[in-house]
Amino acid sequence: MPDSVRLGCALVAAGTIVVGAFGLLGVGGSRLLIVGMFAVGVLATGCSGWASRHADSDQRRWLGWMTAAVGAWTAGAAVWAGYSLMRTQVPTPSIADLGFLAMPVFAVVALLAYPTVRPERENRPDRDGGPEDERDPPTFIILDSLLVVWSLYVIAWSARLEAT
Repeated sequence: MPDSVRLGCALVAAGTIVVGAFGLLGVGGSRLLIVGMFAVGVLATGCSGWASRHADSDQRRWLGWMTAAVGAWTAGAAVWAGYSLMRTQVPTPSIADLGFLAMPVFAVVALLAYPTVRPERENRPDRDGGPEDERDPPTFIILDSLLVVWSLYVIAWSARLEAT
């Protein structure tokens, strides 16, 4: 994994931890939490889009769908943040719900588009044959699925905290 992708992932993780900690501790109020969630969504969408654009052709399709999933959630968060920051009663259902509901649909499509067969090593000049090349594709699928499930849990949990 390139260093820039690792940095992007670290920034998204750090942003999520900071926003979650502020939310749990009640620091800064709900406005900071709302803006922070939107900012982390924008950062995650940008990192995902960058990774998709710079990925190999076999990875580009599923990363594009994952970018669409994160972007849909971010668009929903932007609308919801707009309602909340204007201190307007959020209608139910609202246009923000479209983004929130589109996110898992795009994420499932991304997981289905994930390549399960690795190209041959001889045809991959970007591989150095190190230990990273020895991992089995099912391991990646399991880890990616756990990451998506955990992310959905964190989003649902933070939304539930906001509702109480």
